[in-house]
Amino acid sequence: MIEKYLANLFVFLGTATLFWLLHRIFARRGYYRRMREAGAIRPSRLAISVTLLAGLYMTSGTLYYWQRLEGNAIVFGVLVAAIVMILLALFMTGKENEVSWNREGITGPGFLPFLPGVTKQVRLGWEEITSIGKTAIHMRYVEGGDGKRIYWNRLYLGCGAFEKVLEERRPDLFEGSGA
Repeated sequence: MIEKYLANLFVFLGTATLFWLLHRIFARRGYYRRMREAGAIRPSRLAISVTLLAGLYMTSGTLYYWQRLEGNAIVFGVLVAAIVMILLALFMTGKENEVSWNREGITGPGFLPFLPGVTKQVRLGWEEITSIGKTAIHMRYVEGGDGKRIYWNRLYLGCGAFEKVLEERRPDLFEGSGA
């Protein structure tokens, strides 16, 4: 009997939290600024919030079932995945994941974003950029002659505008690349 009430409580709290987060996200309209000569993009708050909410929801549910099923290995695997989701969402909020540009060049994460302590900001001048590309996990990047890269992906609000600026500044990188 009490299990039924706890399950309903989890569903109610999860749903209420989801609606509250969505309200907060849309009230602020996300983070994105673009000026004529400079701008910045960073991961979408919506993506961060949904990932965080899903991780928290999965964690609460798996902890509940962990007690009922006395340490089932499948439940443990789901719990680990949920904790990883929560950590990724928290790490996506860091300033080191921002990609910015100005007249001189681009600054952004020099290693795959979302890895705290490993991700560092890299600066590339417009003329230093030698290529553009995409990794196997669909992270986009620009690369300098010295091998340094700046990464971003489609979860960044304004990534289309940034890519247009990149194409305006360096059209030679886009000729025949299909990027």
